[in-house]
Amino acid sequence: MELMDRLRLLADDFSEGREDIRFSRRKERRLRRPKEAFANAYQAYRDFVQVPYWDVYEEGWRLQKQWMVDQGIDYAELRFSPWFMAETHGLDPSELCAAVIDGVAQGRRETGIPCQLIGILSRHYGPEICRQELRAMLDHKDGFVALDLAGDEANFPASLFREHFRQARDAGWQVTVHAGEADGAASVWSAIRDLGATRIGHGIRSIEDPDLIDFIAEKEIGLEVCLTSNVHTSTVTDLASHPVRRLLDAGVVANLNTDDPAISGIDLRHEFEMAAPAAGLSAEHTRKAQANALEMAFISPGQRRQMVQSRVEANP
Repeated sequence: MELMDRLRLLADDFSEGREDIRFSRRKERRLRRPKEAFANAYQAYRDFVQVPYWDVYEEGWRLQKQWMVDQGIDYAELRFSPWFMAETHGLDPSELCAAVIDGVAQGRRETGIPCQLIGILSRHYGPEICRQELRAMLDHKDGFVALDLAGDEANFPASLFREHFRQARDAGWQVTVHAGEADGAASVWSAIRDLGATRIGHGIRSIEDPDLIDFIAEKEIGLEVCLTSNVHTSTVTDLASHPVRRLLDAGVVANLNTDDPAISGIDLRHEFEMAAPAAGLSAEHTRKAQANALEMAFISPGQRRQMVQSRVEANP
């Protein structure tokens, strides 16, 4: 059984307990104990994903070729943590970066779908390990478009990683930071002020600070909203209580993402067609979120215009 097939089976942990979320194209169940189920699936994913070089290459290529084509995706930014992927088998993080870059490049050549990579520093390893992780990525500087900080937001604040992100900005990378998920609005402020984030992963607890909402709306700091994932991690109780509609109505540049599609057993179509309506989003809201995704993308204005033109030509 292939890696992704095994991971999809783990999604059954999520599929009992809440009727407003569907995790299978063929089944409609309920969600029970989302945070516990998420933790179990995350650990299993950790065991499966840490594989030798060739498997990493193959998986990067296969995911881009099959997953993106199947969903009709025009552009993607994929992200990974080299240290997290290398740790179990004692792989060299720099060589692992090379494998992922090669695999995604192969998928890009065969599908024609533009795709860029975002490197993740896994903050729960601490600043020193993250320095090593960053060095591995900088060995392949041109293979990345941005740097992210993910992991235990509450116990490893952004301020611990100022120097890491200074180096990332000096390398010409963009900055997106997981914040405002496990911790509150202060974490989002820190991601912006301490690390130079122009995008925020999740960021939904920004809603707790009206001044922050005004700031990110004015500065067009995008929020990468992940509806189903936020339920799984118990960041929100259910989709009906998710603040995404209030964020969009306040003029925040927010889009919809999958976060961990393998762990949650979802895809982007699920988030737009099932999760978004359950979160109170209208067709107008989802169109705005889709437009925001293009505006938030780490691409040049010329590339953005070209993508729009390609879509127009494909759907005259």
